[in-house]
Amino acid sequence: MSHAAAHITPRPTVRRVTQDTTSTPPSGLRRVYMLDVMRSCRIPLPAMLSWITGLGFDTLLLALPRHHGTADIAGFPPSEIADFSPIVEAASRAGLHVQLDLRLDIAGDAASAVRRHPEWYHPITRRPADPRQQPAPPGLHRVNLQAQGAHEAFAEYWAEILRQLNKHGVGSYRCKLHATVPPEVWRNLKAASPELCFSAWTPGLPAADVLSLPRDCFDVTYNSLAWWDFGAGWLKDEWARLAAVAPVANTIGLPDRSTTGPAARQAARRMLDVAAVNGHGLLLATGFEFGLPTGLTYPSYGADDWQRLR
Repeated sequence: MSHAAAHITPRPTVRRVTQDTTSTPPSGLRRVYMLDVMRSCRIPLPAMLSWITGLGFDTLLLALPRHHGTADIAGFPPSEIADFSPIVEAASRAGLHVQLDLRLDIAGDAASAVRRHPEWYHPITRRPADPRQQPAPPGLHRVNLQAQGAHEAFAEYWAEILRQLNKHGVGSYRCKLHATVPPEVWRNLKAASPELCFSAWTPGLPAADVLSLPRDCFDVTYNSLAWWDFGAGWLKDEWARLAAVAPVANTIGLPDRSTTGPAARQAARRMLDVAAVNGHGLLLATGFEFGLPTGLTYPSYGADDWQRLR
C-alpha cells in the first residue's frame, strides 16, 4: 500500500480485503472490522467470526455508541468489563486482534471514574434540544482537568485500566480525541503502555486540532475517505496533515442513508479500490458488506444483530 494520497488510482474491485489472513500485518497495518460494543454482549456466533476472518480482517474493533465514554464500560474493579468479555474471548480464540474505543472526555454518573474521582468531571448542562442533533442524556459528565496535577493522576488512573484490559485480551485502542483531554494525557498513556497500539480517530476534527496532535503517541490516523465524493481536493490536504502525525488508514462506509441501490454499490466499490492501493490499513463497520449505510464514528450494528443482518 502506498502512503501518498497523490497516488489514488482506481483498481479492479476485489472480493476480499486481502488474500492472506494468516500472516501478521506489517508495521502495525491492520484491517479493522467494527461492531457496537453495547450490541455485542451475547456470546457471538462462530459463523460471524469465521465470516470476519474469511473477508480478510485481522482486527475486531468494539466501538462505543454515542454519548458513551470508556469509563461507562470499564473501570475499577476490573470485573466491570464482564459485559463484553464473551466477544473479546471468542475473537481472540478466532485469531482476531481486539481493539476498543478509548473515549476519555465523557462519562455517565454511574461510571466508577466519576464516583471515585468527581473532581475530574463536571455535569453537562442539558440545553434545549437541537432538532438536528441527538440530545445528551441526563447524568452525563465532561472531563475537567484544570486542577494542578490532574493530568498526571488522570493518565495514571487510565494506564492501570488499560493494563487490566490488556490482561483480558484488549490490545489496542481507537482514541476518540477531544479538546478537554490534553496531549499530555495521550503521551503519558503511550509511555505507560508502549506495547499497546493507539489509533487516532480524526474525521470531523478541525485542521488546527490535527496540527496540534502529539507526534509520538499514535500508531495510525484515520482519514475521511468514507465521506469523500471522489473529486474534491480536500482529501489530499487532509492526508498530508494526518501523515505528519502517524501513518494514514482509510475509513470505508456508506454514511449517507439516502444512497441505495446501484449508486451505493458503485460508491462502495470505488472506496474499496482506493483503500486497496493507498494507506496504512482500513476500517469499516458491520453492515457495509451487506450494502447497508453504517455509522463509522458510532456504528449502527453489533454482533447481536449479525444473524438478522445476514
